[in-house]
Amino acid sequence: MRANIPWEDVEPEPGRYDWRIPADMLHFAEQEGLSILFWMFPTTRGSGLGDGGVPWWSLKEPAIDRDGNKGFFPTLWSPFYRQHYFGMIDEFTKKFSHAPALDRFVLDFGNSDFPYGYYYYVNPPHLFDYSRYEREAFAKYLRQESDYDLEKTSRLFGREFNSWEDIPVPLVEEKEPWRIYLNFRRWSVQIGMEKVADICARNAPEKTAPDPPGHGLGSIADLNASWYDVKKRHWCEEQKFDKKYTRLHNAGPQWGGEPWQVGGSYKEYDDALFGSLRYNADYFGIPAPDIACDAEGIARIGFIRRTIMGASRRPAKIAVIDNTAWNVFQSYCQVASRMDQEADLLCSQHRFDFSCYKLLVLPNDELLSSVGTVTTAGSLLPTDEHWYRLVRESVENGLTILVYPKTCLIGRTPVQMTFLRQVMELEDVRFGERKKRILHYPVEFGGGETGGQAVSVLADGEVLLRDEAGDPMLVKRQFGKGAILLAGWDNGEDSFDGRRNYFEQQRIGDHSLVKIACYLNIDSRDVKSDQLNIYKSLLSQKDKQYFIAYSHLKSPVEQYFKVKLRNPAHQAFDLATGDVVPVKSLGEGWYGFSLVIEPRKGRYLCFIKAES
Repeated sequence: MRANIPWEDVEPEPGRYDWRIPADMLHFAEQEGLSILFWMFPTTRGSGLGDGGVPWWSLKEPAIDRDGNKGFFPTLWSPFYRQHYFGMIDEFTKKFSHAPALDRFVLDFGNSDFPYGYYYYVNPPHLFDYSRYEREAFAKYLRQESDYDLEKTSRLFGREFNSWEDIPVPLVEEKEPWRIYLNFRRWSVQIGMEKVADICARNAPEKTAPDPPGHGLGSIADLNASWYDVKKRHWCEEQKFDKKYTRLHNAGPQWGGEPWQVGGSYKEYDDALFGSLRYNADYFGIPAPDIACDAEGIARIGFIRRTIMGASRRPAKIAVIDNTAWNVFQSYCQVASRMDQEADLLCSQHRFDFSCYKLLVLPNDELLSSVGTVTTAGSLLPTDEHWYRLVRESVENGLTILVYPKTCLIGRTPVQMTFLRQVMELEDVRFGERKKRILHYPVEFGGGETGGQAVSVLADGEVLLRDEAGDPMLVKRQFGKGAILLAGWDNGEDSFDGRRNYFEQQRIGDHSLVKIACYLNIDSRDVKSDQLNIYKSLLSQKDKQYFIAYSHLKSPVEQYFKVKLRNPAHQAFDLATGDVVPVKSLGEGWYGFSLVIEPRKGRYLCFIKAES
């Protein structure tokens, strides 16, 4: 059982602690034979999340908006706030470190949306924070974490600074400084999280969350849940790098999420359940009755989750870096996560030998200038040269990378943030006129025709694709054992791939990513659905295998699926519905079956022999 412990209840006045509420909860849990998680989540004062906010007295040094108004969260760099919050966490974890009924502490520092929001999801998050403490911390971040000197900082802002005391918190209108500031905001929250985790681990190591620090991933239905699956699999390899390049809130050798942002009934909860299973989360919370979750829904979710927990996908051969926001239709992540081929979705905090993949797709536009939350804004790609050296080594070892016309352009920002073209020797690559073009895919790409706006690729290398006029559209440059693919199109609405509608378009087999995977002989090793536009995976767990599927399409679809199984099967049992689905052997380990996939209703098939 997870119990919210409001900070103001255990420290009603600065330095005076009252432990009666958590003690009573522990007593109740012991009597009822329950284990309990103490959850502390300091949000904005009056956030709407009950009494989960910060105490009034903690606002002694509040965040200040751009107009000089005081906010309802302390500035994250307030000495007063940090002294008392970290001090309270220290006393809290010492006090209950040996409580038998306490399973773990799940302690936050300040969720990324709240400290920088004027109220709880009301005013735009670009209002905060313009306090002196924020300014001083931002200047220190530039100097010590980002290796900026005054000359480089002056170029970033486009004006001259004589000392670090002159560096301001940028306004949202200042596009390039604001982008760096968003990275600083993410870093600010992360540093606080790590401090909380260190205190908890020191005082109560056996009661420290398996994914410290923090409260979970929020809605695990988000595509960025894939980041954590990848993190877990490459955790040991990433430990050899400086933590500042790989740290990611809630990432670790174990990880999990609580879809507390989604609705409480089974229907609204199903996509979060699917995501937790596809990406092999280690735990999965169930919302309390006050969110209107019905008993049957809880039972169904718990049964499916417990049955399939620990099952995993086969390692992917395709990796994609792009925007993971759920409603960005043009993102290559949206395509990759729905292909028959398994794909990993990466972010700027991943750092390992990428030659474990056959194809790495880089974003068409790696710079995000969104005003939005800390976790979705900034830069999609790392801004240090070393990461690009690592990519080069991976290409030399056999990786193919896909580069679009605007990927990592030189001179695009006042301070060069990405170094792909310098490190991969692409300075000579040029592009022709952008205009309407028709492209015929040859048989090695699977055939077919497409049209849209694109540019010609003016670069040395093997031309793999040409338009009807003979202009090169895709050029391959061999680089060691691997290669660089230079594409002439992008993911714009008027480009070859056009605007994708993931609620209406039934198949994605004509997408350029599918075509390039075909050329590289990256076939689906486990599932074949004719590239049906839904999420699907085959998961393996000891002697069991499961096919899971989830659709955002507006209408039901009936599809004939093929799956590669390790053991003979005659039928499949759907853990969600109780339906029994006949399964037919197709030879060489492949089995076929028909299945109706309804909108927003997950299918969770367990393959069994008829006599089982």
